[in-house]
Parts: sequence; structure tokens; C-alpha cells
Amino acid sequence: MIAAPQSHTYFDWAETVEDPDEPLAINGPLPLEKVYGYRPDDGVIGVQGQLWCEYLPTTDLVEWRAFPRLSALAELGWTGPGGDFGEFRQRLTGHLGRLDRLGVRYRPLS
Repeated sequence: MIAAPQSHTYFDWAETVEDPDEPLAINGPLPLEKVYGYRPDDGVIGVQGQLWCEYLPTTDLVEWRAFPRLSALAELGWTGPGGDFGEFRQRLTGHLGRLDRLGVRYRPLS
């Protein structure tokens, strides 16, 4: 079974509702820490992130919504739940450098 609950994996949702620079979203908030804190039920063998584009007319906006939350979900899917968010944030710093070199327009960390 693959799990993809709205509450933790819908990346078209706003990361915050308090930032005036946050693009229009259908719902939210879904902060990075909540994505990383997702704990799938027993029997779940994989996770999946969703990103619907009806509010995201450009590639830049899609990337901005997806990253770095997609990185959090990918780590969760690879290593399983139970990681430390502070340690993840430290590792994420190095990964954001890779995204910079690739020209990915991710959402800055808050």
C-alpha cells in the first residue's frame, strides 16, 4: 500500500498562510516540519507527494511549491519515519546547494 494523505503530502497546499509572498493555494498550511513528521500506518510500503497545478501556472511556481518539502518526503520514504527534524534541516542545507546548481527555484527555508 502507498499512502498519500492530504494532511502531509499535498504540495500544492501553501506552506504557510502568514507569508504575503506565498502564491495562491487551494489549502494550507502544510509546513516542511509537518511533511517530515508524517508517520505512515503499519503496512504502508511507500509514500507519494501530490502537486496539482491549477493554481501553479509556471514551472517556477511548481518548483517553489514542491521543494524542499519533496526532499522531506523523499527522506521519509527512503529511511522510514522517526528521523530528527533538526538533523534533517542540517542535511537539507547541503541539498539546497545542489538545487541551486540545478537552477531549481525552491521555497526558501523559514
